[in-house]
Amino acid sequence: MNKVAKFTLAAAVGLALGSTVSGTLLPGWVSVAAAADDGKSEAKPQVSAAAAKDLQAAQKALNAKKYDECLAELDKVKANAKKSGYDEYVMNEFYVSAYAAQGKLQQAEAPLEALMTSKYIPQDEMKKRVGQA
Repeated sequence: MNKVAKFTLAAAVGLALGSTVSGTLLPGWVSVAAAADDGKSEAKPQVSAAAAKDLQAAQKALNAKKYDECLAELDKVKANAKKSGYDEYVMNEFYVSAYAAQGKLQQAEAPLEALMTSKYIPQDEMKKRVGQA
């Protein structure tokens, strides 16, 4: 990996780490039914019941800086055949944050690439991560 790619990866990981650990992912999970009830807003993605327990455990471990525990919980989500596309998006956010916190930028590269190509990443977030904001 060349120096520019490493710098870009490190910057993107830093942004992901800052936005994920702050606790914005779990509170942002909105019930599709609740979002559709007001008739004005689009339904927001939500974590599936199949992965919610493991993702919550991963977030709790991540916030407690128990990175190995977080990665173990994420491995459970990764192996879950019933996970949704949004579950994968959240899982990859946590993977990037945990690996970055451990200084394992090589391991963070694959989940970061998955995030960057996800349909769930907000456009303004994408601009921040690629340095266009």
